[in-house]
Amino acid sequence: MRIRVSRRTLRLIGRAGLWVAVLGGLTGGLYLIGVNITPRTIGQRPILYSPAVRAALDYRSRVEAWLITLDQFDQSLARLIDETAGDRNGDLYDQSVRSAETIDRSVRLAQDTTLVAAPTALADLRQQVIAAGLAYVAAGQAVSILINAPTPESRAAAQADLATARQALELVRSSRWFAQPVAVAIPDGL
Repeated sequence: MRIRVSRRTLRLIGRAGLWVAVLGGLTGGLYLIGVNITPRTIGQRPILYSPAVRAALDYRSRVEAWLITLDQFDQSLARLIDETAGDRNGDLYDQSVRSAETIDRSVRLAQDTTLVAAPTALADLRQQVIAAGLAYVAAGQAVSILINAPTPESRAAAQADLATARQALELVRSSRWFAQPVAVAIPDGL
């Protein structure tokens, strides 16, 4: 018995086999690349970036940027309080302008923290950040009052408001979301 296969059929089978081999090699290569670059937890489990996890990471990075801005407000307000101490009253106009800029920036930050939605898992952190932002707005207003009327009472109020704002900032920093690295902060099941 003889089986006849035309050259055309053999070419089609060869081309189909070649395509299967190319696609199989491409799929295998992409799989190996994915295995090698996928971030892993300490337990060597891959981190799966579901939309909820991505939203949590994005909000966490926003809060980190806000913390840097709040540190700048803190330094600026502390500098303004120091400049009004004793006989070292500096340029009133310059101090007023810097105080107004700090208040404006802190109000914008407080609005951002209030308007940016946070994932449900980060609701407590969101409330803490909002409280810290509003505390720095109040501290900025107290420093502005100190600049305009440098009395011992206004100095005490400005220092007390700045201390309250610093406590709110430390409360944000002590959150579990910042106590551990990103790979560990995200649970394995997400």
